[in-house]
Amino acid sequence: MNQVQPIEVANGNGVHPTENYQIGDYSLVDIYRGDWVSNQIFRPFHDRCLNFVTKYNYETDVQWLSNGLVQAFHQSNPYWKMLVALDKQGKIVGHTISYTETYQALGNVAFILQWEMDRGVREPRLARMGMKLVDEWVRRLRLPDILVVTNNEAHARLFRFYGFKNFRLILRNHINYEIPATL
Repeated sequence: MNQVQPIEVANGNGVHPTENYQIGDYSLVDIYRGDWVSNQIFRPFHDRCLNFVTKYNYETDVQWLSNGLVQAFHQSNPYWKMLVALDKQGKIVGHTISYTETYQALGNVAFILQWEMDRGVREPRLARMGMKLVDEWVRRLRLPDILVVTNNEAHARLFRFYGFKNFRLILRNHINYEIPATL
């Protein structure tokens, strides 16, 4: 299959087109509460997102993330975008989370919090479609910018491929000392 095809997802009221796509041997699912597939994969998606924080040593607070994902899913929050890539067996092989926030002088922006594709997934159209869906979501919300923070230059190159430019630099001077227990 050379074309990216929308998937027809059945719910209790019949069949409705969704923002879920068949891309080669993979499916890209836009997670939302009213979708049967989303209901089946939300828990593994949630756990994968929490594990991402530890795996890549991200600074995201795990409790905040868990609460945000659950709230966004159960309340169908339009200010969060959650995408999942599935293989033929229904195993999650990639995901992304984006949400909106107020960012200093820029005002309201979209922020890509996580973006991951498992090793061995050789379908570049998955990432392109994921970025396209995030871009369309941002345009629907009429937000001026998409921001992303990466942990290394290799990840930054991926986002530069999609048109991202350096915006600010974050520098860190970690002071390595023990805090006395009697403060």
